[in-house]
Amino acid sequence: MTESKMKYCKMYYKQIDDRAIRCPYCRTWQKKMGILLHHPAVAIVLTAIPLFCVYALLSYFTAELVNPGETFENHRDTLIIKSTELKFGENDCGSTLVVLGEIENSGDVSWKDIQMEAIFYNKDGELIDTDQSKKYSFVVLKKSTSPFKFSIKREFPEEYYDKYKIKIMSARDSTASF
Repeated sequence: MTESKMKYCKMYYKQIDDRAIRCPYCRTWQKKMGILLHHPAVAIVLTAIPLFCVYALLSYFTAELVNPGETFENHRDTLIIKSTELKFGENDCGSTLVVLGEIENSGDVSWKDIQMEAIFYNKDGELIDTDQSKKYSFVVLKKSTSPFKFSIKREFPEEYYDKYKIKIMSARDSTASF
């Protein structure tokens, strides 16, 4: 059996085996590298680096996948009601008002989820009926014209309805993810 050399602990000043990495009495690291490698900050850094890489990758791919698209307010003047026609009808649910028309998109953005509002007036100009409709499957491509149909349940006889307005309330960029 070979005798090991002895050294003094850096903190406790007791003799310990020369091969000891930590003092068996005070548990102090005997070499600077041991102190550095076993320091809590090293564990934090080594954990943070992969987490940061994962975060960076997720941020990159999320930005590609989650596209908010263009804001309708910035392009409102490019989407207009070109023509409309009021029709009266009947279906299983009763009397209906139907507005048929065309929406013209003169801009460079295709629009979806278009929300429209119909306002109906009597001969005296009084508001007698209104409704809003959001067409989820309705898309108006850029630089094109698309037909639309706005249908609501009629509350009054045909002769009460004299004038009407159709307004586009909002729309979403068709390239938007959500």
